[in-house]
Amino acid sequence: MCPSLGHVGYPVAKIRLFMSIVAAVFFGFLLYSTSVSLKWFTIIRGFYLFLGIVEGLLIGELEARIVTRKLMRETESIAWQILPISAVLFGLPLLLAIAFFGVSEFLPFAAYLVLPFVPVYYATSGWHYNKFEKQNKVQIFMFVYGLKYWTEPILDAGDRFNQFVEAVASKDSSTIWGQVGYSKRLMMTLEERQDIGPSRREALNNILKTMNEYRRMGLAVLSMFVASVSGLLVFLFVSMFGLLRITDYVVVNIVGPASGCILFGFFISVWSLVKRFKKRISSMLASLDPDKLSSIPPPDEI
Repeated sequence: MCPSLGHVGYPVAKIRLFMSIVAAVFFGFLLYSTSVSLKWFTIIRGFYLFLGIVEGLLIGELEARIVTRKLMRETESIAWQILPISAVLFGLPLLLAIAFFGVSEFLPFAAYLVLPFVPVYYATSGWHYNKFEKQNKVQIFMFVYGLKYWTEPILDAGDRFNQFVEAVASKDSSTIWGQVGYSKRLMMTLEERQDIGPSRREALNNILKTMNEYRRMGLAVLSMFVASVSGLLVFLFVSMFGLLRITDYVVVNIVGPASGCILFGFFISVWSLVKRFKKRISSMLASLDPDKLSSIPPPDEI
């Protein structure tokens, strides 16, 4: 299945396995520093830590099973069941902690439960997805907005280029968008193909240049999102360490709205980028010389 407007995603297995290592190192350091500097660690918070690890294993395993079982029969899966399950597993302990210890327990609860949860969840689900990919010789992608998963066959450079040519010939802007991340590789493949005439080469090269432009724009949006989230995390934990004289109430009221603004801004930016790309590519395909377009041979004839 080729990515489309509804399939703007990333390879979930490799990214989660990588992020599990990054999160384990970074969050482990933060937990240790918090425990030493603020003397937050207590028996009950040790229970939060244990609960976070257990929930990471449980939710990671459950999500992977839900997704892979459906992907065995179909090419797409929506793991909506994770939302109510996660809400209960996180919400109930949080309510109990606040009820017994007050609202001031919110930040310690978040630190000792959520921070260990993240790397364990990434590692557990990533391991299962990676195992599924190897067994079925496919790659699992996750929708950038979450919950939706789908499989794609593992393509070599030639197959991907043929898929791109087919999308251009059929004027399929959605499939072309799905290959934006491979624009540089496609340009290299085009240079290697000596059997493509000048008029065909020019038509394909113009489209690939536009794809590469939007690839850089997409990377810029992603970089801004990562930088914003990192800055928010630094502010949160600097406040937790007492380096900023801000009350927990103020921190919560800053972090909450800021998180929402960052997520909303990221989603709107991605949506706008996709819409602008599809409009521009569709315009290019519509204005393309019909003779040049028809002269692009089918993939199996290149």
